[in-house]
Amino acid sequence: MIEPRNVNFRPEGLRVPLAARADRDKGLTEHGVAKRDLARYYAVIVDSMPEMSAVEAGVIVDVLKDSPMGADNYQYLWAEIADIRWSEERWKVDAVALAEKVKNWSAAEVMAVIDAAERYRIMARAHPKVATGKVLKRAGLVQ
Repeated sequence: MIEPRNVNFRPEGLRVPLAARADRDKGLTEHGVAKRDLARYYAVIVDSMPEMSAVEAGVIVDVLKDSPMGADNYQYLWAEIADIRWSEERWKVDAVALAEKVKNWSAAEVMAVIDAAERYRIMARAHPKVATGKVLKRAGLVQ
């Protein structure tokens, strides 16, 4: 097991929102805001995981492997899925129907899936002999 380390980062692009939420009169600094908000984010994504099949999760993992998503483009995951004609044959899935399903997800659901797909890739790389279905489950992509 990896020992947890202190996490430090430069809040480039986040200085204004962090400062707007800091309340120094109550001892809440920008550091405290970032820590609190990150804990909130993780709680929301755990609670927001939409239901999907292992096939759907596999398609999304494949799409995200080639098209990383962040805060600036996560809302276009559905469009990336719609462009995966190559995956329809591999996964035996209707890309248009899956894209429509994802398009109707909330922002929290999309971020939950992106986060879980990233965990899936880390776990799959660390444990290449574990079955894909088990790794999808451990990453939280499927029940």
